[in-house]
Amino acid sequence: MTVTPTTFNYALETMLWKSPRADTPNIPPPVLMGLLGVLLVLSTLFAVRGVAAMIPVGADLTSYSGGTVGFDFSVFYTAAALASEGLSPRAYDTAVLHDRLVELLGDDPGHLAWRYPPPFLLLLQPLAQFDYLTAFWIWTLLSWLAVGLVAWLLTGRTYGPFLALICPATVFSAYAGQNGNLSAAIIGGSIALLGKHPRMAGMLLGLLVYKPQLALIVPFCLLAARQIEALAWMIISSVGLVLISLAVHGIDPWIAFLDAVSSHSDNVLAAPHESWYRVPTMPILGLQITDNRVAAWIMHGIGATASVIAACWIWARTTDPLPRALAITSGIPLLTPYAWDYDMAILIVPFLLLAARLRVDSMTYGSMILALLLWTAAPAIQPLSKAFSWQVGPILWICVLGYALYFIRDTRNTSNQGAGPASHAA
Repeated sequence: MTVTPTTFNYALETMLWKSPRADTPNIPPPVLMGLLGVLLVLSTLFAVRGVAAMIPVGADLTSYSGGTVGFDFSVFYTAAALASEGLSPRAYDTAVLHDRLVELLGDDPGHLAWRYPPPFLLLLQPLAQFDYLTAFWIWTLLSWLAVGLVAWLLTGRTYGPFLALICPATVFSAYAGQNGNLSAAIIGGSIALLGKHPRMAGMLLGLLVYKPQLALIVPFCLLAARQIEALAWMIISSVGLVLISLAVHGIDPWIAFLDAVSSHSDNVLAAPHESWYRVPTMPILGLQITDNRVAAWIMHGIGATASVIAACWIWARTTDPLPRALAITSGIPLLTPYAWDYDMAILIVPFLLLAARLRVDSMTYGSMILALLLWTAAPAIQPLSKAFSWQVGPILWICVLGYALYFIRDTRNTSNQGAGPASHAA
């Protein structure tokens, strides 16, 4: 058979999405239902395991797995306690933080650091009024419920919150006490609100000032989509939070933060170690491939530039929330040099939009592969990267971004997509 542009295009349509041609091969419904059943059972078991890891088995903070309940949250809690005592600059002092963590946990936690901007302390500081376990459960429950609410906004269906709560990515962030679910709720909520409520979407995006490396690509996308009002309110919201933090904590925490961030970035990229498998960004992959920091940063620069251009093209070309969500959530780890596996809980956003429009009798193999990738990527990054001995994250994000680009290759593909309330909201 002769390969022509027409047959090549048909092959892509077959792999990536349902083609308008009637003879496009789809996954047989019985096979698909079996796969979905197995996936839901495994995901539910993973969620149960995650919830069990949030409950101490003895008088101390040890979980059934032998680790500390909400281990990462212990840093948040300690920083919040220092801030409530009027010592917020000391949170950035690793020696002070270490001593307070030993006092809290009753054991040496190893090298941990607080490297978040002072506005994050505004959110965490009220939790310091509770004991550690209560504060951890409040933090986890509220951030988890926020993702559930956003899931309902994105899908408009009752199964949306259920999927969000048992998704391995959100469970992974929750039982570690991390903030991936908060980031997912902010990004997902803004995409759901952007079309009809750009001011609210912009104000919500301004909350990413708590983790600014995740917000780097957002202004480019908003400008490309001509969402000037949303961008303006994002700036107003973020600047407002900065000013409030200055009023509450003063300028000293900001000075300590800027100093700590520069040294922390150098430490992460300085030498190969186990945590590299949990940092799915281009500089890490570049260092593993070239063993040269200059070459790694060149690779990062090329990848970051290409991801911004691609994401902007997608946001300018379509108002469909699915390719927009795919572009922004894959563009974030390609643009920022510093993100962790738990940050990829943001992938629940495009997954929900994808799940809302898929049908059992018309799911292609490509859409199933994409759904599986979005569903499992966050907890799978570390074991996959270890198996291949290099960071696979950037390759996955490039594939997701490529899918989004192909998805909108023709504006006719996005003119009649129906996916619940968010379909026409962004």
